[in-house]
Amino acid sequence: MKKLAIPFLLFCTISILFTACATDNRTETEKAIDNAAEDLKEGMKDLEKGMEDMKTGLKDASAEAGDELSKAMNNLQEALGTTKDGEKVETVSFRELKKYMPNRLAGLKLNRDDMSGETNGIGGIKVSTAEGTYEKGDKRITVSITDTGGIGAAFLATAVWSNLEIDRESKDEVEYTDTQDGHKVYVKYNKKRQSGEYNFFVNKRFVVKLEGKNVSLDDLEEAGEDLDLDDLGE
Repeated sequence: MKKLAIPFLLFCTISILFTACATDNRTETEKAIDNAAEDLKEGMKDLEKGMEDMKTGLKDASAEAGDELSKAMNNLQEALGTTKDGEKVETVSFRELKKYMPNRLAGLKLNRDDMSGETNGIGGIKVSTAEGTYEKGDKRITVSITDTGGIGAAFLATAVWSNLEIDRESKDEVEYTDTQDGHKVYVKYNKKRQSGEYNFFVNKRFVVKLEGKNVSLDDLEEAGEDLDLDDLGE
């Protein structure tokens, strides 16, 4: 604003000088210049004051919003870190999750040397994931088990399929939702590629996903059904 005000002041001053010279009245010219300068000076003061007031208002509003955001985040972390009964959720270690993977699924053998896992946390909330791969020839099924801890309910809400009923089949693809031992299951399989995924939740907090390559739909379904995870988190 200040950069624009200087050329504007010069423009007004020059305009007044030209007008005054045209009337050939030096006294009136001087008065006009003085009056214009005073008006512009007062206008700039008002503008600067307005800008300062705006900055102060924004700063106060920002500080207040920051306090409210901080409180909201703290409340969210406390809510996500507990069960619906208010009990603190203890996230299962990825090492423990690995133990729930059997040696074989659908005739494929688990490569225990290639298993992986990790536990990460932020704000007191932890998430653990364990992953293992079952193989036989060119057939492969990768299984991942994730403990979402206290954010399980929120995670469940983000899975669109968990709230839908799907049952469709075409020449190339099969997709459906079902219920297995009380768990919502989502399956999507490509016939041409012989690949797909099998997903389900356990106890509203553990996310289980199987990804198959060069396997039949029967193999993928059998592998998902063979996983015994009902006592997870109990």
